[in-house]
Amino acid sequence: MDQHKRFTVARSVDAETGEVGGVRLEHDAPERIGEYLRSFEAGTRVIVETTGNWYWLVDLIEETGCEAHLANTVEARRILKARAKTDGRDALNLALLDADGLLPEVYVPPREIRDGRERHRYRIRLIWLRSRIKNAIHAILGKLNIDVPFTDIFGKSGRAVLDGLSLREPYETELRSALRVLDALDGEVGLMRGEIRRALKANPLAAMLQSAPGIAELTAYLILYEVGPISRFRRDKEFVRYCCLAPGTWQSAERRRDMPIGRRGNLYLKTAFTEAAQTAVRCDGSLGTFYKKLRRRKGTGKAMVAAARKLAVAVYHMLKEQKAYRPAPNIYRRSGKPVLCLGRP
Repeated sequence: MDQHKRFTVARSVDAETGEVGGVRLEHDAPERIGEYLRSFEAGTRVIVETTGNWYWLVDLIEETGCEAHLANTVEARRILKARAKTDGRDALNLALLDADGLLPEVYVPPREIRDGRERHRYRIRLIWLRSRIKNAIHAILGKLNIDVPFTDIFGKSGRAVLDGLSLREPYETELRSALRVLDALDGEVGLMRGEIRRALKANPLAAMLQSAPGIAELTAYLILYEVGPISRFRRDKEFVRYCCLAPGTWQSAERRRDMPIGRRGNLYLKTAFTEAAQTAVRCDGSLGTFYKKLRRRKGTGKAMVAAARKLAVAVYHMLKEQKAYRPAPNIYRRSGKPVLCLGRP
């Protein structure tokens, strides 16, 4: 199924006869899409591209008894390398790749996982909007050369100063409007945080994850719902690659160079582990020692990514073995004698 905003072009291939069928389905008539899907046997594989609006279509496919699969669009295009491109040809190519067992797929999380992800991702969008409003307030003060002598002008003391300012128009109206929007966003962010806390109470893995350094409530929630069942990763290397924390290598004959970690994977997990590592290197002695040694050779950025990768490996094994975090043993030398201890000495 080649999905667009207002319609979907579907192509079906009979595995036994090779017969090809096709239809164009309008999104303003979802009942017709359901009837079309029910015309196939239960368990029929239905391939959908990873577009931004695949959620409702996958829900509908699952409700009709078919089996939904998400195609990795980038990898599929690399395999096909077709010069001609139409909606029907794209849908047919997906069906043929699947029939030949060559379809590059991505994970389709269950509805419960999808809904849990959406809750936290919406909170992230709210925080992004709140940051833009705060930047707009800073811009208003900068245009008028007003200096608020506080590190955080949106704290209790700084907010009192902002409320007491009297500016000329139109800046006075802009400032009051921005502060009202900021208060509304603060309330919505707090509401979503409460929803996340209630969801964490029902998950026994949440407390276990929070035993790791740098991982608190929100990060634990994000990891649980963005990862899904840890059993879908056979090794910790696959998990690290999914978190966008595995550097690549380019080699041709005698030439070889290291590639950056890139953006092919789950960027939410990449951000979560990178931010958690900034706290973990200060709280965990073994991880902190590793970070400091690598920082002297590779620099702060690469050392922090390497620490985030170590933390991701630890989380993988925590989820796999259902065990709390235990600091790695570290050897420190005092007066020439090695001392073995756990975590910070």
